[in-house]
Amino acid sequence: NHFFELLPLSLFSFVRCPTSHPTLFFPHADFRRMHKRLPLLPSLVLLVISLAVLVSPSEGGATVYTQPVTLPRTRTLVLLNSEADKESYKTFFGFLESFLEVEYRTTDVVLQKYGEFLYDNVIIFGSTKDLDLNILSFVDGGNNVMIVSQPLREGEDPETALPDYLREAAIECGVYFTDANVVDNFHHDSVNNQILTSNFVKARPIFRTPPKSPIVYHGLGLMVEKHNPLLIPIVTAESTAFTGPVGDGEDTASPQAMGTDVALAVGLQTRNGSRVVFVGSTALFLDNAPSQNLALVQEVTLWNLQKRGVLRYSEVEHRKQIEDGRTTYRIRDFLHFSVKVEEFVDTKWVPFRAEDLQLEFTMIDPYIRQSLKYDLAKNDGTYTLDFQAPDVYGIFKFAVDYRRVGYSPLIFYKQATVRPLKLNEYERYIPAAFPYYACTFSVMASFILFARLFLGMKE
Repeated sequence: NHFFELLPLSLFSFVRCPTSHPTLFFPHADFRRMHKRLPLLPSLVLLVISLAVLVSPSEGGATVYTQPVTLPRTRTLVLLNSEADKESYKTFFGFLESFLEVEYRTTDVVLQKYGEFLYDNVIIFGSTKDLDLNILSFVDGGNNVMIVSQPLREGEDPETALPDYLREAAIECGVYFTDANVVDNFHHDSVNNQILTSNFVKARPIFRTPPKSPIVYHGLGLMVEKHNPLLIPIVTAESTAFTGPVGDGEDTASPQAMGTDVALAVGLQTRNGSRVVFVGSTALFLDNAPSQNLALVQEVTLWNLQKRGVLRYSEVEHRKQIEDGRTTYRIRDFLHFSVKVEEFVDTKWVPFRAEDLQLEFTMIDPYIRQSLKYDLAKNDGTYTLDFQAPDVYGIFKFAVDYRRVGYSPLIFYKQATVRPLKLNEYERYIPAAFPYYACTFSVMASFILFARLFLGMKE
């Protein structure tokens, strides 16, 4: 429509406007002198604009596009206290090296150079050195971080287990490391003075098969900020646990956290897709740790490094169920929506299947909210929904906002215009107006009957 509005104007300008009224197109004298050299310039400009409008896609038409893929992310930096620490965690580091490009460092750490991040993942593994790294900027760039604290030895200062810059970064994320180890007098290993717990988060992306036996733990506790939907307490202590007292004698303080409020491992799923994991003890990763401990840290690491639970969408399409040549939608049109959703598992993308994926048709507020149906015929992650547009016109959005524990957020919108009916598109007779039609014809019939009776009466 805009093309046919602009085209006559541009053609008319070739014939009349530039030569007859140059001051209208070029009010400044310098531009009028340029116009004498290039008399067809305004016409060419209008013609280019009209052609651009012609080739531009319609706002309300069906649109298909694909989300870019950034996985896998393999460049990984592991920060250690010393090179000798590698000998105590050979099993875990061997697991990392099986699918990542791992670089070990103790000092001289540079995360960014010339505006580009040098690594995709950083694992700060019991490093107590104050390297003053900008961890939050690294996470904001879409990268993953794991921070593992050392257990606190008797008589040591809390800063020896975790430096201040890491504690401050954790506080910014809503996680607080306690100043003492976790104690449990009912669920514990009396020989090694370690606690036992089997409280694991119920999230399939993190734990495909949760450990069947309680894990053995010795280290700091974590306190999680309440009502933060981005934080996931992956492992929590039993209800009888508490953080040990800090200080001696009369200066002894009460426990900082008690019961299931004491977390042992916490995950953070950010809105930009990056992930951060906080663990209170490096003892979970030791070679001589129980098998359930090693199984736990491997599952958590796979989730942290975006090997699981990453969702992507593609092939988003919306259209009318019955095409009639119109490029925009009308009120009460029957619409069709489809999208393909996939999940990244280990090394490849596989179809994602869920029963709670919903579509919203919104204009400020959602007018329609319905569950998308999985297409079993294709079985490739395609979801579809057929619905009728509301009896309201305006600028609507097809919106999908899927946030679940352990999964990366799946959020996308697509705008569409819904217009009212034109004058010649309404029904000739509206069923809802039948009472008014009946009233009209009854008045006409009553008037004719009255006139006949009045005129036919004899005095």
